[in-house]
Amino acid sequence: MKKMKGLLIVLAAAALAACVGLPAGGNDPFSGGGTFSSASSQPVQPVQQQDQPSRSRGSTGLNSALTRTSQKLIAELRLNSTVAVLSISSNDPDSSAFALDELEYQLVDSKKFKMVDRKTLDTIRQEQRFQMSGEVSDSSAISIGNMLGASIVITGSITGSGNNQRLTVKALDVKTAQIVVMTREQF
Repeated sequence: MKKMKGLLIVLAAAALAACVGLPAGGNDPFSGGGTFSSASSQPVQPVQQQDQPSRSRGSTGLNSALTRTSQKLIAELRLNSTVAVLSISSNDPDSSAFALDELEYQLVDSKKFKMVDRKTLDTIRQEQRFQMSGEVSDSSAISIGNMLGASIVITGSITGSGNNQRLTVKALDVKTAQIVVMTREQF
């Protein structure tokens, strides 16, 4: 019965320690020593934390690549430029849509640019019969940018597969057709 009480005390202490983030076992978790179970006088092995379930590596990696890309664009594009995010091509339509939406969101959230509304872009695309399901050539991007009144157009692509993918994004000056910023991010 005495061993049972000791074991219950150790279990209760371990549960309490886990709730408040302290190491389990021992008399004084702050002293750094004495991590012995009172039930057996054997050292208590630390419990390994298991990885928490998270989003798939691909979406987390893409999200990180998009964050790094948007940070570079925000830092290097002219303040108050009128920007249109035209397309991000990929073999996976869901990844393309996610990348396009997230990049546009991060640029809007920076409050440093005038962003062309996606509805305006869709209207012009329909009127001019531009197909943007795949890659958009630089000359098409410039033409679309002119119609939208944008000073900067952004296009990109997601290439590769599995754990070896790359996000490439370029920002083109509509007036000069020069690439003003280009990023490549592995994920």
